[in-house]
Amino acid sequence: MVEIKVDVPSEVLEFIKRKVEEGYFSSVEEFILHAVHFLTELYGIGGVSIIEKTLATLAPKARVKEIKELSEDEMYVLSLFRESTFLYPEEIWARALEDAMIRGIKPKNKETIFQAVENLIKKGYLQELKKDGDRIIKIVKRVDEE
Repeated sequence: MVEIKVDVPSEVLEFIKRKVEEGYFSSVEEFILHAVHFLTELYGIGGVSIIEKTLATLAPKARVKEIKELSEDEMYVLSLFRESTFLYPEEIWARALEDAMIRGIKPKNKETIFQAVENLIKKGYLQELKKDGDRIIKIVKRVDEE
């Protein structure tokens, strides 16, 4: 073992001494040794970081990537689909107007909405279909699926 000298605030030392007096540890040194072991395990001395595993569980990386790859307008257009799978472009626009009216805000302009639709088609979130000469937009990947 290697000896290390550490300066700690007096209230921390008093806390440690209290835990020793309460019988949790046999000495101040034992408390500090347990604290060091705990932190090294927490940060992954054995090759597995408990902190990284916990963060990966609570905030999956796919979700972060997905949010970064979509603009605010694109996320908004996807939200307009709600439970629908297929919408005509004019339906998407009508839903944007309806949403703005309900929320009491100025609607995004039509070109912005349609540009977001085109971007989402390129990124694979939406698909363009033709039916009897009409253009229909299908949602193929929802934001909450990844």
